[in-house]
Amino acid sequence: MRSDSAEVLAQMEQQALAAFQLGADAENARWGKPGVIQVAFTKIMDVPAGSQPENCRMVQAAKLATLACGITPQPRLGGCTNSNMPIASGIPAVTLGRGGTEYGTHTLDEWFDPAGVHVCEQKSLLLLLALAGLTGVTEAPQL
Repeated sequence: MRSDSAEVLAQMEQQALAAFQLGADAENARWGKPGVIQVAFTKIMDVPAGSQPENCRMVQAAKLATLACGITPQPRLGGCTNSNMPIASGIPAVTLGRGGTEYGTHTLDEWFDPAGVHVCEQKSLLLLLALAGLTGVTEAPQL
């Protein structure tokens, strides 16, 4: 389950648990054996929801680094990335696409063509330099 909203995530969790319980109840009724199939839930990971404005300097710097590499930025809002933890803590963050071409992420039809993945490292280096600043050239931005 993925969302930018902690409230929406909590609602989806409750809906999923209710659906699991309905399924267990239906299967028990089908076989006439109440309580044989039971639902137990243990959360093993909690990725916090979080969002930041698109005009955030971190996001703008990532867009500029992407443009400098000859790629049109395609920001994707929402979802679960390595940026969720810092963003939820109020720390600006971005996750850069790895490059290449892909389809059907997290499905049985998923595929990935790694042509062009070297550009991600170029974007990353440009973004780090922009955020760190260059002595005598530019100061690091205040995030």
